[in-house]
Amino acid sequence: MIDLHSHILPGVDDGARNIDETMQLLREAQDVGFKSIISTSHYMEGYYETAVQEREMLIQAINKKLEQYNINIDIYLGNEIYLSENMIQLLEEKKASTINDTSYVLFEMPLNIEPINLYDIVYEMTQYKIVPILAHPERYSFVQQDPELIYDLIDLGVLMQANYASVDRLLWGTSTNYSKKIIRK
Repeated sequence: MIDLHSHILPGVDDGARNIDETMQLLREAQDVGFKSIISTSHYMEGYYETAVQEREMLIQAINKKLEQYNINIDIYLGNEIYLSENMIQLLEEKKASTINDTSYVLFEMPLNIEPINLYDIVYEMTQYKIVPILAHPERYSFVQQDPELIYDLIDLGVLMQANYASVDRLLWGTSTNYSKKIIRK
């Protein structure tokens, strides 16, 4: 399995606080079957803006420790970019990252309010041959109220990334009716 959305870099955002916590998270990921992890630290203009070079150095430091901890996971660079009208510019200026230097970009939206420019930004990404991936669509309250939004975005070429816990609850029968509805469709 590949973990497409993680916050494992120590001290970068709201994820791992230090290298020991990073190693613990990586061990847990390996124990449940993950072979590769994309490090998708938050990128939000004016708030989370850790440079690509700094994140690359952190990944190199983690890779050096993996063998010492007997962890066999490949780690790749990415970002979870907060929806912005200048996403293309952020990528071109190498302030934010695609997933492992590919055309795939993980992005997130505000949790409670549908962005009025969402479709324009998605259209612009696709015009630049970027494949947008929406992070955790099951968490957005406006999507829960109107799941058709997800299907509209899929029709526009947006891929969806659900959180592991949401899928796990679905598999074990404790998910909400909303989660079941969105995945079945």
